[in-house]
Formats: sequence, structure tokens, C-alpha cells
Amino acid sequence: MKDISLKPSNVHMGITDKCNLRCLHCDIWRNTKRQELASGQWIIILKKIREWLGPFRLDISGGEPFLRDDIIDIIDFCDKNEIKLLVTTNGTLLNPGIISILSRIKSLTLNISMDGVNPDTHDYLRNVKGVQQKIMDALLEFKKNNRSCHITMATILMVYNIEEAMALLKKLMVDNLADAINFQALDHNFGADYNEVWFKENKLWPSEDKKEDFLNILGSIIRIKKAGGPIHNPVGQLELMKRYFNNPLQSVKMKCNTGNINFIMNPSGEVLLCWNMASIGNMLRSYPEKIWNSRLAKERKED
Repeated sequence: MKDISLKPSNVHMGITDKCNLRCLHCDIWRNTKRQELASGQWIIILKKIREWLGPFRLDISGGEPFLRDDIIDIIDFCDKNEIKLLVTTNGTLLNPGIISILSRIKSLTLNISMDGVNPDTHDYLRNVKGVQQKIMDALLEFKKNNRSCHITMATILMVYNIEEAMALLKKLMVDNLADAINFQALDHNFGADYNEVWFKENKLWPSEDKKEDFLNILGSIIRIKKAGGPIHNPVGQLELMKRYFNNPLQSVKMKCNTGNINFIMNPSGEVLLCWNMASIGNMLRSYPEKIWNSRLAKERKED
């Protein structure tokens, strides 16, 4: 019997579906009909969660969070209320004015997408020309500002960029552009209906003839992590990633504990235990502890 009384350890706000890029691995930007909450509504929600959990860590993502004019207000609220914040961004909208503000916030981590050290690689995967250069300009501007905020690079590993993973890691270390790199495994397209065998038709997934080289590079990443390299992922997570790329169907059948640790809110305030599950309530109409301990939530956690 699972202990359903525990509070969540991961709180996540998907604050917008809007995005200025058209990434090959993501369909979130296609979700254009969902109503988004205003900053005042989000701040009320964050106050409710703060009263329930005390100081907590919050992950904000999109779409692209910096498309919202009020994102700085939300970041500022978190900083003043002991909410340790991580914002995942594609980095293209981080202009010098925004960077000057963000650089001073010690409690903030920016998780900036970077899928290739070669501009052509990153721009192809993000489906917009000139994107990688905008990110590099932003990272150099943060460096010039002697930032107090933390920066991680978020790199999705796929067949198209795996051979650049080591070069990207080296650039991070040599140029001191970020504090660490966070590798993610390619998954089914974000925002799309889940299909267990999505990888069979996905051109970004390593084919059988390229799998051995792919896994060897992952092995090199694991060795660098064990040697103290600036890789955010735990060794165990990287090992699981290697197993996943070797046999994704076996990984799908592994026991998942996400329903017992995640409290996810989509742009309209609906609460999910997993991005692939249906809503268990709405934060505008209830309190987080009531939603978390509801009968519907209990049923989902026990599934």
C-alpha cells in the first residue's frame, strides 16, 4: 500500500503554452486554445502552496515563460517568499535589461536549452535560424554581469546531436558559461498524445545501426560525471538513461513513482500528478492540500 499522506517534493507550473520556437521534439505550441491564468491568480495560488508546504522549490516552464510580460513579477514574488525557483527557457528572449534583473537573484536557477555547440545543429532542432547565437549572446551577457543566479544548460540527447555532447560539455567547462549541464533523454513530443512506441517513427531516435556509438558516448558522459564533471544529473539517472536508449519498451514497464511526488499545474491551473494524466482538480476552485488528498488523487496514486 502506497503512503498517500506524503506531501509532494516536486511542484511544477507550466505557465504558458505559447512559444516563439517550433522545436522538432515539442508540440506544446500547438495548444493554442487553453486559457492562461494572470500573474495575480498565480501569486494567489503560490501563496496557498507556500502556506501548505512552507519554503519549497518551484519549476516553471512553458512553452516559453519569457513570452509573458508578467514573468518578472512572478519571479520577484518567489524570491521574496522563500520559493526556490527554476525557470526553463529557450533563452532567446533574455535581453540585457532582463539579464540585469535576473543576475541579481541568488535563489533563481535558469535552465537554458542548448542542444548543440554547432549553431546549425541547435537551430535545426529548434526549427528557427539564429537561435543558438541569441543564447550564446545571453550567456556572455550573464557572465559580464557577474551573475548571482545559477545557470544550467538543458540538453536533450538525440541521434542528431549526440556527437556534439562532449564538445558542448567542454565549452561549458572552458568558457565558464554555466554552472552545470543537465542532460535529458529524448521523449515522445511534449504536448502530444502519448504513444508507447512513439520512438519507432521518430527521426531523432537512434536507429539500430547508430545505437552502439550513441551508448558509448553516454558511457563517456557517465565517466565524466563520476570524475566530478559539471553534470547536474546523478549517476543513477544517467545509467537509467543508457538503459532507456538501449531498450525503451523495457523502461516503459518500470515502476513509476511520479504520482506520489509531483504536483503539476498547467496554464489554466488544472492540477496533474503526471503530464500524461488527467486533471485531479483546479487551483482556482480549491486548495492544494484538498486536491492532493482528494479521493480522485488517491485513486490515481494507487493505479
